[in-house]
Amino acid sequence: MPKTSLAARRLDGLVGSDDVLNRNKSADRTNIHIDALIEELRRFQSTRDHVKARIKALMRFGHLTYCGGNVVEQYMKRDDRIIDSVIVSMVNRLEPLALRMQAVQTMTVMCQGGKLLQEIMLEKRVMDMLVRLLADRMPEMWAVYGIFLLAVKNFDKYMQQLLSPSLAEQLDAMALMDWSEWPNNQAQELRELIRLLSRHA
Repeated sequence: MPKTSLAARRLDGLVGSDDVLNRNKSADRTNIHIDALIEELRRFQSTRDHVKARIKALMRFGHLTYCGGNVVEQYMKRDDRIIDSVIVSMVNRLEPLALRMQAVQTMTVMCQGGKLLQEIMLEKRVMDMLVRLLADRMPEMWAVYGIFLLAVKNFDKYMQQLLSPSLAEQLDAMALMDWSEWPNNQAQELRELIRLLSRHA
C-alpha cells in the first residue's frame, strides 16, 4: 500500500493522535539538541582557563551537530557563534595543541553536514583554513580528512584550492607519513579523489 503524505491525510481527516504525538516527540528531540548546543556554548565561553572543559564542549558540538540533523543546521545558520568558536579554536596558534586538534576533529564532523552546513563552510572559507593547517603541519592528518569530506560534497566549488600544485606537493609528502592508526592513507585517498573528480569537472 503506497504511503500517504501527512498533508494528504490531514485533508482527508485521517490524522490521529498518534501522528500528533510523533510530531511532538520529534520537536522535543530537536529542542533538546538545540538547548544542549546553547548550554555547551555557554560552558565553552565561560571556561577559558579550563582546557579540558573546552575540549569536552568542542566534542559535544560535533556530537550534537551530527545527531541534530537539519533543524540544528538551521539553528547554526541563524546563529554562527558555535561554528565561529570551532574555527577560532582551530586556527589560533596560541591555543593549546590538544584544543586545536579537537577543534579540527569537530570541524570534520561538521564537514559531513547537509546543504545548510555546506553553505556555512563556503561562507566561512573553511577549506582555505584547512589547507593552511597543512602548511603549518598542525594537525595535518585531521585537516586532510576535512578537506576530503568537503571535496566529496562540493568539488566544483573548491576546485581552485584542490587543483593547486602546492596542495598536491603537500599531499604527496603526507602520503609518506604513518597512517597506520587510520583506516586508510587519507592523503593518498584525497589525491586519488581529486584525480578522479577533476576528469569530470
